[in-house]
Amino acid sequence: MIKKILVKISLLVAASLLLSSCSAILQPIPQSSLSEFSSAVSVTAENNMAAYSEIEKVHQEIELMKTVAEFDSKGFKPEEMKPFFDNQALKVRKQVLDGLCLYAEKLSAMAGEKQFEEFDAETKELGGSLQDLNGGLLKSSFFRNYPIESSHVQIFTTAVNAIGKWIIECKKDKTVRESLVGMDDSVSGICRLFIQDFGNPPDGLHRNPGGLRAQEWNQYDELMMLQDRFVGDNRSKLNPVDKKAEIGKLAALPRRQREADAVLSDIQNSFKKIQEIHAALAKEAAGEKQDCEKMLKKLVAEAKRISKFYKSVKE
Repeated sequence: MIKKILVKISLLVAASLLLSSCSAILQPIPQSSLSEFSSAVSVTAENNMAAYSEIEKVHQEIELMKTVAEFDSKGFKPEEMKPFFDNQALKVRKQVLDGLCLYAEKLSAMAGEKQFEEFDAETKELGGSLQDLNGGLLKSSFFRNYPIESSHVQIFTTAVNAIGKWIIECKKDKTVRESLVGMDDSVSGICRLFIQDFGNPPDGLHRNPGGLRAQEWNQYDELMMLQDRFVGDNRSKLNPVDKKAEIGKLAALPRRQREADAVLSDIQNSFKKIQEIHAALAKEAAGEKQDCEKMLKKLVAEAKRISKFYKSVKE
């Protein structure tokens, strides 16, 4: 009799532990976390586009200085003033960023109580473009100026294709958990794509310089050389006020160079944090408790700080 009672107690305890375990696993992912994640991704994407605009702006400064230096001998030739980013490079980058933003936005909507809206034709077209993006187009858009291993291109392309497929096939009955766990490698791959796109500057502190940070760093080096040449060539023609202004522009360039690279580095780190936070959310979706709140708040605050910087540069 006592033995039977002990067996029943053991079964009850085991059942209780099992239910407790299931309950822990099935705890919903907080919608507030997914909403903050979506906001952070959105602001980071905006910062990315602002960074591209700033790189293009410095490139155009160089083109202007070259035109000024050669005007007396060559005159003005508009066909020689070419942009740094061609239309394809910017379009593909924006498409990938839009896909990542849309994924985060819809993930938040899936977890919320608001009515889930089916994707419109334009969004489906974006999904189709990402799903069909091939390695050759991705490589020529992101890595035309420096070498990259073909295996890396394949990883990035697979990640982008997966985001496109998710956008096309996503429905309300697809669970947040399923998406977080299933898409973690793809989100990680896209973050790595932009991290590598920024690369490292040739400042003597980083290995393997390349990418957009190297591009912008070299742009400032060239701009300093051109501005120094301009002041030297025109020292006898400039009045004291204009001479001081031109020398002031030259003196400000090293500071501008360091500030510009620091912000690109911060955006690069934002993608590292997005990668880490999504991985933590995926672990939580699989039943492993994570503390994402502090990570999210820090990421959002950092993204807003970078956004404020680019707005101040425009003013």
